[in-house]
Amino acid sequence: AQKIACGGWHSVIQTQNSGTIVGVGWNVDHQLSSFLSSGVDLPSGFRVLFRPPSPAQSVSHFDCGRRHTCLQLSDGHLLSSGSNALGQLVNTLSDDQAHQQQQEPCDLVCCGGWSTVCVSRT
Repeated sequence: AQKIACGGWHSVIQTQNSGTIVGVGWNVDHQLSSFLSSGVDLPSGFRVLFRPPSPAQSVSHFDCGRRHTCLQLSDGHLLSSGSNALGQLVNTLSDDQAHQQQQEPCDLVCCGGWSTVCVSRT
C-alpha cells in the first residue's frame, strides 16, 4: 500500500503500483461509495472506490472522517462521500442526500471525525 487512511468504521488504501483506491469496513452512510460508474467488490470485503482513468487524473491525497471519505484528485477536484449530517462533505447536500459529489478545486483536504477542511490558494 502506498497510503492508508482510517475513519471511524472504515479504512481506505491506495495501491502502490496502479494508484487504485480501495476501501473496507462499515458502509452504513455510503462512506465507501464507489466513484466508478459501477461498484467493484473484491474478495475479503474490499471495494474498489476509484481507478485513475489517466495519470493526469490520479488521487493525490485522501482522508477519512468518522463516517465520510474525501479524495483529492491531482487536478485539485475533490470527491466526497458518506454522511453529510454536519456539512462535512464540503457541499450543500442535506444529510439524507449524502453521496459522491465533485467540488471546486482544492489544494489540501483533511478530515476530522465530523468535519472536513479544504484549503484552496485561490
